[in-house]
Amino acid sequence: MESLSDQRCPSSGDGAPPGASAPGSWRTHAAIAGVLLAVSLAVFANALANPFIIDDLHVIGGDPNVRALGLGELLISPYCLPPLQDQLYRPLTKVSFAINWAVSSEPWAFRLPNVLLHAAVAYVVFLLARCLTGSFWSAAIAALLFAVHPIHTEPLNAIVGRADLGAALFGLLTVWCCRSNVDGGGWRPPVAVACYAVSLLFKESAAPIVGVVILLDVCLPRATTVVRRPGWWRRRILRVYLPLLLVFVAYLSARGAVLGGLARDASEINLADNVIAHPDHGLGESDSRFLARWGTPLATFGRSVELLVWPRPLCWDYSYAAIETVKRITDRRLLVGALCSTLIGVALVLSWRGRRVAFAPLVLWLGTYSIVSNTVVLIGTVFAERLLYLPSAGFCLLLGVWAGWSARTLVAYSRRAAWLVPLGIGLLISLCVLQTVERNRDWRSRADLDWTDVETNPRSSRLLSSAATAAVNAGELDRAEKYARRAIEVHPDCATAWSALGEVYRLREETTEALVCFRECFRRGGAGEESAVVQATRILVSLGDYGQAIALLERLASRHATAATARNNLAWYLLTAEPVELRDAAAALTYAEQALALTPDNAGIIDTYAAALVAMGRTDEARKTLQDALILVPPDDPERQDLEERLRELPAR
Repeated sequence: MESLSDQRCPSSGDGAPPGASAPGSWRTHAAIAGVLLAVSLAVFANALANPFIIDDLHVIGGDPNVRALGLGELLISPYCLPPLQDQLYRPLTKVSFAINWAVSSEPWAFRLPNVLLHAAVAYVVFLLARCLTGSFWSAAIAALLFAVHPIHTEPLNAIVGRADLGAALFGLLTVWCCRSNVDGGGWRPPVAVACYAVSLLFKESAAPIVGVVILLDVCLPRATTVVRRPGWWRRRILRVYLPLLLVFVAYLSARGAVLGGLARDASEINLADNVIAHPDHGLGESDSRFLARWGTPLATFGRSVELLVWPRPLCWDYSYAAIETVKRITDRRLLVGALCSTLIGVALVLSWRGRRVAFAPLVLWLGTYSIVSNTVVLIGTVFAERLLYLPSAGFCLLLGVWAGWSARTLVAYSRRAAWLVPLGIGLLISLCVLQTVERNRDWRSRADLDWTDVETNPRSSRLLSSAATAAVNAGELDRAEKYARRAIEVHPDCATAWSALGEVYRLREETTEALVCFRECFRRGGAGEESAVVQATRILVSLGDYGQAIALLERLASRHATAATARNNLAWYLLTAEPVELRDAAAALTYAEQALALTPDNAGIIDTYAAALVAMGRTDEARKTLQDALILVPPDDPERQDLEERLRELPAR
């Protein structure tokens, strides 16, 4: 059997010569694509009905440009609106959300395209694996494992995971186009360049793809079946490498122009998001700052390998202090990471000295992981399962290669033992399917997700505070207090935990303790927490302190472009404040208009807007607003009665 370095990427059935159109090859590809689509839909069917969750609410529902199909604005706007400061630029992801919203605002209508994208990525994994290995069955196994791997449940359940799906789809297409035509001519090089541009505009994690392409060309020699014409490298540079690099530079320029910089400084990254950006945090006299900065990424790499090999249990959050910095050489996590790196290094060397079949999957895995590892560049999070979506393609490809090697080895040893490989692969795929379907159920609600995952990472302050908020919303105040206090114990500066604890006291009508907690929330950086500000101002108003309540809401409104509830309450307080000197009908109308633009179908906001119109003497406009609203507001809406009462109170014409 010829080695990988001596064969050209086949374009049809096994053993077909390059460029041949083997009979039935298109039927084979159609069948593979159909199977991967059916498997993806079956495995993620129970995820389609899950709601908008975590960042979906802010990135999709909270962006006026998404709801208004403002495509031009989305192309020149940051991914996240204030108060989030993530320094992200993913315009095509936001454009796809806007188009989705124009079709339907139901969560399933957003999640179904994600599942279809996932099936497409799995098919491209098949194409790439087929190209790199020359084995149909290795490629089919790699694609099937990719389609069902449980590590993909986060980007498939969180709708914002479309960024990872789009980057992976077009990034892998870039590699396939470049490797499936090593001559560098024809239509594939320009398509590869276009795909690379699209992948970057979905998510910056596709950036290393250009390096993967170059490294594969350098390390995997061209096939001897291709005539090595003079000037091959020069043509390759001009047709492939240079255009890809120009696209990368153009993307960086656009990103810098929109965001005002390419990335955040380490000092601007929140400790709770990425502890690696703060290597001095928590160091003792005998602790190593070097290990805190450079050993921690090695430890998280070890964790990523563990999750790819055994994806159970899973968790949506790994922030402080679920992952703490490595401070000493004896840290078990560092040893695991070093062991994984050593084994992969040995595999690279052995593959290089041998047939190099495993070399390409390892390059794809490590190359795409490098950008999210916090080694090359600091990113906004210490670790997340969604970051493994693109690297997992290399991992699954490696498993496909291993399965093919195992089958050949067993056949050579004993044909009777050959059935062990399909049996093992079938068992592995079945376990992945069961785990994926089970994990999808955790995403049925934010409360279910938080309460499940807090058992996985019981030292994540964000997860604990989120679980506390979910418990508050469920009316389980004792449970909420327990989670909030644990979050504060882990990270005293966790503003969300102070907010949740304040809400617990507010619901218990312990207003003094509630105000203390809310003030701690604001003091520790939570002045942009809309729920905390809204609840604190309600307490202040109940105590007659309209002045401070208005000041807090005005400060929040100036920082938070999508705080509809805060704007609505601010407008109401400006209409009803005591003493009357604090009232400002014109300002109230402005804030009410802003709130209505953000949430046009909210009966309470419509009521406030109508009251502001009346205060400004625009009674006819108020009457029409209420009459139009009553046509749209459902009869069972609890606030519909307020609108009807407001309409009856208006003076006759």
